[in-house]
Amino acid sequence: IKATPAPRKLTLSEAVKDFIESKENVLSPSTVRGYMIIYRNALGDLGDILLKDLTEKDLQKWINTNAKKYKPKGIKNQLGLVTATLRQNKVYLDLQAVKLPDGPKYEPNIPTEQEIAKLLTIVEGTNVELPVTIAVTLGLRQSEIAALKWSDYDGEFLYIHAAKVPDKNSKLSEKDTTKSKASTRVLEVDAVLKERLDRAERKSEYISTMQPKSILKRFQQLCDQNGLPHFTMHGQRHGNASLMLAQGVPDKYAMERLGQSSPNMIKHVY
Repeated sequence: IKATPAPRKLTLSEAVKDFIESKENVLSPSTVRGYMIIYRNALGDLGDILLKDLTEKDLQKWINTNAKKYKPKGIKNQLGLVTATLRQNKVYLDLQAVKLPDGPKYEPNIPTEQEIAKLLTIVEGTNVELPVTIAVTLGLRQSEIAALKWSDYDGEFLYIHAAKVPDKNSKLSEKDTTKSKASTRVLEVDAVLKERLDRAERKSEYISTMQPKSILKRFQQLCDQNGLPHFTMHGQRHGNASLMLAQGVPDKYAMERLGQSSPNMIKHVY
């Protein structure tokens, strides 16, 4: 029988893998997927060091190396996984001594009211008409749009209660819950979306039958062809939020429509 190493005799790489496996059933599939990507690609030489030998200097050298390849947000996520692993194994380092790279303030590319109107026009009659119209008019997340079924639409309202997210193997997996409790909601569709939903051919149980990556690719092609910036699908969520705020919709109501559990994003981004 092979003996299991004592926690502090594990390498960091072994400990990170154990940490991910121990949390696999309580974390979201997308979080597990992100952790596995870090485990496979980002630990580098740091992964070979025994937990008992790991120092703040080792962490800083690792961060300095990864800063040449990854964005500041990615570095922060990598360090978060490593420090959570260390805590699980009761290894405590002085993280105040570790410096993360500074990153630019997040500035999403948000469409204006005029651009939103043009987007609704250019997608009409295309294979991305429904997912883009839903994103623009309701501000849904891509994962929520991907999981919408025709049974969630009653002719006036859409019931948002599920999501499709990549699992640890990067395959889309449907879960019967949304990102948070606040994300489960019922939204009234406007006249434009209602018209497009009602006339659509129901080829599948899902309202949108395309993969999110394929939707984004086609959507950005349409943006390019019509002289619009390279918007993302998530940018339409930003646009929907900004439009609500510009029209004086109270923060509380905007949060409820967007399925957000706190006002932080509305106040600091939009």
